[in-house]
Amino acid sequence: MEVPEDLQPLFEIVGREKALEVIRTYEGTNVYFSKTLLRYYTHEKIKNAYRDGLSYKELADKYGYSESYVRRICNPRKN
Repeated sequence: MEVPEDLQPLFEIVGREKALEVIRTYEGTNVYFSKTLLRYYTHEKIKNAYRDGLSYKELADKYGYSESYVRRICNPRKN
């Protein structure tokens, strides 16, 4: 079976069987993934990495954020 070009990333990320499971589950519907959920998990990873000793600069470089934004993520009550 040839995978349509627009579905290639899905198959590469989760593998053939899981990709087919997702397709069967959502067949015939429109699926929207909110950026909010991804942002929440990214912020949690940043907070954990900061607690593990990474600096604001290291985290900013790693995630493509400014140091001040990383600082606000790690210390929300100080802003």
